[in-house]
This record gives sequence, structure tokens and C-alpha cells, in this order.
Amino acid sequence: MRKILSKTLAALLVLGVILGCLIIPSSSIKADGDPSDYIKINKTQTAVVCGKSETLKVTSEAGWDTKKTTWKSSNTKIATVDSKGKVTAKQAGSAKITATLGNYSVSCNVQALYKDVVDKSSFWYTPTYELTNKGVVKGYDNQTKFKPADKCTRAQMVTFIWRLMGEPKPKTSTCKFKDVKKTDYFYKACIWGNEKKIVEGYSDGTFGPSIVCARKHAVTFLWRLAGKPEPKNTKSKFTDVKKTDYFYKATIWAAEKEIVAGYEDGTFKPDGNCLRRQMVTFLYKYTKNKNKKSIIFPDNPSGGGNNGGNNGKTGNNVINVYSYTDEVPNLIKAYMDSHPDVAKKYKIKTTVVYTDGGAYQAALDAALTAGGDTAPDIYAVQEDFAYKYTKGDMSAFAAPYTSLGIKSSEITDAKIAPYIQEIGTRTKDSKVVGLAYQSNPGAFIYRRSIAKEVFGTDSPDKIASQIGPGWDKFFSAAAKLKSKGYAIVSGLGDVQYPVNGGATQPWINKNNQFVIDSSREAYFDIAKKLYVNGYTNDTTMWTESWYLDMCDMGPRKCFGFFGPAWMLNYIIAPQAKDTSSGDWAICKPTQDFYWGGTWVLANKDTEKAKVVGDIIRYITLDTSNSGLQYRWARGDLNGGQPKDTVASSVVMSNANGKIEFLNNQDMFKVYNSALSRVSAKAICQYDSTINSYWIDCVREYAYGDVSKTEAIKTFKSYVEDKLGFKAK
Repeated sequence: MRKILSKTLAALLVLGVILGCLIIPSSSIKADGDPSDYIKINKTQTAVVCGKSETLKVTSEAGWDTKKTTWKSSNTKIATVDSKGKVTAKQAGSAKITATLGNYSVSCNVQALYKDVVDKSSFWYTPTYELTNKGVVKGYDNQTKFKPADKCTRAQMVTFIWRLMGEPKPKTSTCKFKDVKKTDYFYKACIWGNEKKIVEGYSDGTFGPSIVCARKHAVTFLWRLAGKPEPKNTKSKFTDVKKTDYFYKATIWAAEKEIVAGYEDGTFKPDGNCLRRQMVTFLYKYTKNKNKKSIIFPDNPSGGGNNGGNNGKTGNNVINVYSYTDEVPNLIKAYMDSHPDVAKKYKIKTTVVYTDGGAYQAALDAALTAGGDTAPDIYAVQEDFAYKYTKGDMSAFAAPYTSLGIKSSEITDAKIAPYIQEIGTRTKDSKVVGLAYQSNPGAFIYRRSIAKEVFGTDSPDKIASQIGPGWDKFFSAAAKLKSKGYAIVSGLGDVQYPVNGGATQPWINKNNQFVIDSSREAYFDIAKKLYVNGYTNDTTMWTESWYLDMCDMGPRKCFGFFGPAWMLNYIIAPQAKDTSSGDWAICKPTQDFYWGGTWVLANKDTEKAKVVGDIIRYITLDTSNSGLQYRWARGDLNGGQPKDTVASSVVMSNANGKIEFLNNQDMFKVYNSALSRVSAKAICQYDSTINSYWIDCVREYAYGDVSKTEAIKTFKSYVEDKLGFKAK
């Protein structure tokens, strides 16, 4: 009836135009039915970065004049909208944009993004926006930046908890801490937190609001907030948490609830600083555990509810997806949005588990082993542990792409990067069981102004010849840079991935022996030379000092960093765009390498092989102009993310990779040319664990704590003791 009425109205409008009759304006038309039968909006949800805009569009199948559409924002502080549907994000948060035509309204939910939290694959992305939208956490610079790499203070932590609980009014108006004033934003939070015995002060009567919140503080605050529950276990799994520590029970409890995770060496590092991105994640996990008692996050898929229906039981119309971020689920959602016929038939049930402490692998392994209706049909694996699922212990569960209806010729025609195919090819039968949708070859990302001053040019080709190929040229460049007062890279860890890229043998050979490739052994001397000669600022990756080197706030300006496009887009650019945008360029690195990526696999036992294959084809192999590979490269997914490198060399060759941050250099030319040079022949199932031991031993030698012989001996002992592999 609704469609008939819509067609009738449209016919009347056309007839009115033909006969020159006066047609009743849309504002006075009153018709029964769903608004979508008369007007539609091109998006029902989108994300826009603060300071950026996106135009929404309304169409009418009834033929109404859409120019008469009125637009309204539910919160103009978050996002504004003009008379033409142009939405501008003002500050981080969520707002509903409503379009009204006649008596009907349609809307789009807008998530305004912080300028420095735009990568959905970041573990803090979802926690940041869930808690920002609830008013629990706030940003800086008029709510346009979150500063995820900043250290979180005790004042911020108690305030976050207070807001999380709804900003309850304290019983008293006087704070007992002498360093907390009434004018402080955290004044009421401190009083309330102390009344509830969540936070305590120091023996001198102070609270220490500016003291950085350590990991032990965070777990203790949350444990007290939960009511000091008794953990199930009485023994800590962390070697550096003792029974005599005041945070002993809190740490065990938080680990049991998967709020926090330890490190691969079995430690918790209680005195380690908590960054804002870590703290918001702790809080988010706490709320999820409180409400659901697990860290499983359903998405909001196309084609029906978000839990598969049937009271949680899955069926033949449910596609189970396992991932460690919401990136792959969002790509599947994009598929469903562009395939409405499939969306009507199938529902997507998504399980996302963080990788902290191996939690995701444990959950995925259990689900694959258990099988049945709840087993994953599609699952994502990170480059760090992809080998395990494509070639190693869990590879038998993976379906060959050919069994999903994907032909080998499709991979060839798309010119998928060789290293991506290497990682995704099962050793036992030489069949492709996984492909990545991104490519992550490395480049050297450097400062143009420093290049001109020291080398007389900022040309990518000429700078590439200054820093390589080979480490001798790199050190020659380092000496020139030092003489002018610059560090060539930020720290010793910055060269780890290029060094690793030169390896030709895996850590564990076919005979299950531990092997140190000559290229990897050379890292000991490379790091020593960097440190002894003062060629770096001696930072550690992913710490505050490392980030500061990206925006000229370190002890010396840093010439460059080694990294793929994701590091350029999501790590360096957010830190440096306010101070040096346009002063950066990329060139061929000293040694070719790759770093990161996500491979998409299917369960060999899936009963939905055809549609699963079609979804994976869309994500990894669709090189059409409207396909995901081109959309990812162009940066027009998810409301507009940065241009990014993709798996298909066909797409990389044709897409425009010019970005403003690089002074309009086409980054695709550099990254695409690297795809044929990088190799994954030297990978093994234990790379992540062994690499962490490797860098620790290299640092000990570089800093002069041990001899090279002692460092290598310790390295071999680590691998044998922890993993059981003896050195060759």
C-alpha cells in the first residue's frame, strides 16, 4: 500500500507538471506510512573529524522538492548543519542531524572525532568515544584533541571515575587534602572519591593531583570502586606483584576481569605510567565487565539486530565474525551496506576481544576448537600472530580461498603484494587461506627542512641515496646530521623493523632450532653505534618522549622515522600537523621491510562458504572503482579517513596518493614500489615473543651493561627457557 501511494504521488506530480496544474506543496502533504517510503537520507550514521565537514543528502521517491528540506542538529556544540545539509564537526561527541521534508523526518547520527583519534584500529578508539559521548572523559583545545599519548594524572583518574558514576554529590563540601583547592576541576571528585575510600592521600596530607597515575594506582582505584571484591585466585600470575603489595588483590581481580593485562615476560610493571589512552581503555573495560561480565562487543550490523536473534543462539542466517578491533567488522558492514539483498538474508554477530595478554588468541582458539553454531565463520588475525593461523598450530582450521569460490587468478589479477600472499599461504598444502586488505611496506619518513639544511636537498630519491642502501650510508648520514645538531632517528628501537627486514632465515628453522640470522645479529652493533655516538635522542617507542620527537619537543630535532603509511597517518601526522605539516616527505628506507597488517580468514567448517567468500573477496580483492580497495586508498570510508596503502598493486598504481602533510607528495609511488622488494620468508610462529627478547638484549649491550657475547648468550637462554628451542 505504501509503495502504491508513493508511486501515485509521484505520478500526480508528473501529471501536474504536464497539465500545468497547481500541485500541493510537500510541506502540506500528509500521507500515512514509514518516512522512508517518501524521503531518504544517504547516511544514517557517519563520523566527521573536528574542523572537517561532510554533506548529507536527502532524496524523495515521492518526487517532493528536496530543496525545501530543513536541517537541524540536536547539539550545535558538537556539530552544526547548514540549510544544504553540510555538517561541520565542532568538538568531539555525538549529535543527531535531522532532515525534515513535509511532515516527515529522517536522521543521521554523527560522531564528531577528536583530531588525534581517527584510526578505528587503535585499541583506544571505541573506549575514547563511548566515554566521551557519556561525558566521562574530555579533551583539550575546545574538545578537539584527546592527546592519547599524554600521561594520565591522579586528578584526571579520580575525575573520570566520578563522572563515570554520574558525578554524585559529596556528603561534605570540604576537602581534607591540602593541595586540592575549591577552584580545581577535580575538587568534588576528590572529596567523593575519598569518602568512598576509592582514593587515598599521602602521609603529608596531600593528594598529589599532578602525580602521574601508575598502573598499580589504576587497578586499585577500580577495584575499590567495584567494592573490593575477592578475586577467584589467591596467587598472582605476575612475577613482580607480591602478596605484601597493597595492590595485590586489585591486580589479580583486574587481570581476572581482563581489565588489565601483563607483559609477555610475565610482569605487570605496577610502577609503569598510565597514558590517557590506556586509562580510558581500563575504564571502558571496567564498565563492560560490570554490565556484561565479559569483554565481547557486538557491533551494529546491517540487515537486522546486533546479536543474531534467537535468544543468543546462532543459525544458518547468522555469520559469526571474530576480530581484535572493530575494523574488519566495519568493513563487513560496508559490504552489507552495498549488498542489501545479502543484508536482508544474513545477520552479522561480531565478537571483538582485545589482544592484551594474548586474550584474543585464547578466545579465538577456544571458539575454533569448540566448533558448532557459535564458531567464527570469518576471523581476523594480526601480522604479529598471523603465522599461527595461516601456517602454524591453528592453520588446519582455515579454509582455502578456493573452497570459498575465490579463484587464484583473482589474486593474480589484483596484483596482491607477494609478502601478503606469503604470510597467507599455508605451508602444508601451499593454498592461500588468508589475505590482508592493507599493505604495510616501510619507508623513511623525514623532515624536508632538515634535509635541505644538512644535505642540500629534500628530494626523496636523493635522500634515499644518503641514508642507504645499507647501514654504512645510514651512519654516514647520521654523522652529518649530528654535526648540525640533529638526531637521525628518535631511539634504538626505531631501526628494529628495517633491520628485521633484512633477515633471510626465520628465528626457528625447520628442525625446530633457534637461529640468529646475520642481519638480526648485526642489530647488536647497529644499536651500539647509534647509542655510543649519540646519533639518537635515546627514546623508547610508544613512550611520551618518542611522541615528543615528532613535534620538535625533544632535546634535539629528529630527522625521521621508519614506518608504513599507518604510522605516517595515525602516529606522526596527529602529533606533528600543527607544527610541521608540509615539512615531511618519504623515501625508500635503508633496508626494505614491512610492519603490521590484518589478514582475513574463513573457517573451513563454515556452512556459508559462498557468502563468506564474497565478503572476503569484497574486502581483499575488489579492485573496481567503487570497491573497498579503491575506497580505502582514496580515504572515503567511515566518513573520511586518511588515504591509505592497500594490498592491491593495481589500485596503488592508479590511485592518487598525494597528501597535504607530505607537501602533496604521492606516497603511493614510494610505498607501491616497495611491495615487490619486501619478503616474509623469515617469519615464524614465535616472532612476537622472540622479538621482544631480542630488543631487550640489544639494549643491554648497547648501553654497556653486558658484553655482546653475554647479551647473545642471554638471548639464547631466554628463547630456550621460555619457548623450549635450543640454539643451532
